[in-house]
Amino acid sequence: MSEIIEPITFFHDGVLAHDDAVTLSDNFHKNKEWTTGWSSSKKSGTEQWHWHRSIWQDRKNMPELLLNIMDEDPDIKILWNNINEQLMKVYKQSFRPIRAYANAHTYGVDGATHIDDGDVTAIYYPCQDWNPEWEGGTGLFSKEDECIKYCRYKFNRVLAFPARTRHKAMPLAKECMKLRTVIVFKCVVDVDHELYSKWYNENP
Repeated sequence: MSEIIEPITFFHDGVLAHDDAVTLSDNFHKNKEWTTGWSSSKKSGTEQWHWHRSIWQDRKNMPELLLNIMDEDPDIKILWNNINEQLMKVYKQSFRPIRAYANAHTYGVDGATHIDDGDVTAIYYPCQDWNPEWEGGTGLFSKEDECIKYCRYKFNRVLAFPARTRHKAMPLAKECMKLRTVIVFKCVVDVDHELYSKWYNENP
């Protein structure tokens, strides 16, 4: 865990050019290989279940995603490069994704409050034509479980925050008949490429 991350939370709209965002959204939502029964927090007391699927390799605390793995999905690689540009502008340092996956929720299936591994979490909202009245944004919480920030769900927006921040997917309005999907990148400061490669090769 890095000590040089400032406790900054931000969101950025228009991560991708509009046509690129539409193409990514279309291709992303064609994939129906979701795993059910995925819990955002096994320590929450009351399990909150949602759907999940890996985008790149999805292993807890995996220190690196190799370039050939990233190349398997060029749309997601372009998305990551654009998100990393925003991270660099805010945090003044480059990042490396250690996990990349997608979550999905429907009405009545919101997430549990939890923290992440890594240094920074970046959440991208890929659903086109999302109605703000459907809610379903991301809530950030204090240690006392007070909601301190709320980011609304908006197409082609990224939300980034320090990974140790308590957070969860917020509930959807009853009127929402659409799947609420997000693409999540868990990131570490990009400091030692050789060290990450050594760990990856020794932990297949």
